[in-house]
Amino acid sequence: EEKQAELINGTSSFKSEMTTTQGKIDTLEELANIASVELEHISWLKGSFCFLSSGGSCPAEFTRYTAWILGIYTTRNTGSWTIPATFGDSSVSCNHDGCSHSSWVRCEGGSCSRSSAGYNANLVIVSCCK
Repeated sequence: EEKQAELINGTSSFKSEMTTTQGKIDTLEELANIASVELEHISWLKGSFCFLSSGGSCPAEFTRYTAWILGIYTTRNTGSWTIPATFGDSSVSCNHDGCSHSSWVRCEGGSCSRSSAGYNANLVIVSCCK
């Protein structure tokens, strides 16, 4: 009878703890839902500004802009002349030839011609603006 009483008490305590735990889980779920709704209503700072895009899209209030300069002539490809890097969707990179010594094209007055050998770098800027 004692063991039976212990089992009944143990079961009762377990049920009570489960109810308490479920109540805490319900509270956490409710708080998570409130936080989610509040995040949807946060608006961006007022005024016009831009930031670098990351992840291929911009938030709803912003327009995505992309600009680039390809084949930028540099006289060297070592050290601090061209350091490839990515900033979200934007980048600084070496041309397809890995910034190796190659000829480059010079354009003036509507005509283009090959010029002396040089190194080529690329700059791509992708931003979100409002």
